[in-house]
Amino acid sequence: MNIQEKIISWAPEAQMEEGQIPAFRIPASRIHDLCKNLRDDKETPYKFLVSLIGMDWGDSLGVIIQLSTLTFDQSVLLKVSTEDRENPQIPSVSDLWGIANLYEREVFCLLGIRFIDHPDMRRLYLRSSWNGYPLRKDYQPDEALNSLNLESEPESDVVTAITSNGEGDVQETESALFEKEEYVVNIGPQHPATHGVLHFRVSLDGEIIRKIDLNL
Repeated sequence: MNIQEKIISWAPEAQMEEGQIPAFRIPASRIHDLCKNLRDDKETPYKFLVSLIGMDWGDSLGVIIQLSTLTFDQSVLLKVSTEDRENPQIPSVSDLWGIANLYEREVFCLLGIRFIDHPDMRRLYLRSSWNGYPLRKDYQPDEALNSLNLESEPESDVVTAITSNGEGDVQETESALFEKEEYVVNIGPQHPATHGVLHFRVSLDGEIIRKIDLNL
């Protein structure tokens, strides 16, 4: 079967769109299982998550996921949306590709989309106290709400995991990022040649890195 036949068999509601790269609109409820099937497909495994980009289409919010084979000879675009702008939610794929953890945090930070079953739904770029989501088309900058602050703010030591019971109920669970007995050191900020300043907080056990917290 070609990629269109496979995706339709796994997600019958999928709608194909014309373009240089095969693109499909996928219901949010189908996206996680579909991504897992594409990643684990024996004939053409889409092992590489190229990008996960947040979108505001005006009437809906969502993401575009680009997957590719490891040889980059085949790619596919998956478009997922939600019309609920007050409480936009999409299943996370961070358990399938580790890099999706940061991609989804970026989308949450700038568009406010929460990813269900994501282990760490914190903002990535903006401070945790920021009001609103700057990449939404209806975002209105307000200096009174988000005044310029030249002082460093303390970084969050609380992780917020978002889980679902499978019946539409979503629960947020907070836990400590680092325990009191952990030995935590700061690494960075790294050189801007990384296309942005990277700051790591690292939990060490001797010379062994147990945990890394990344901030941009």
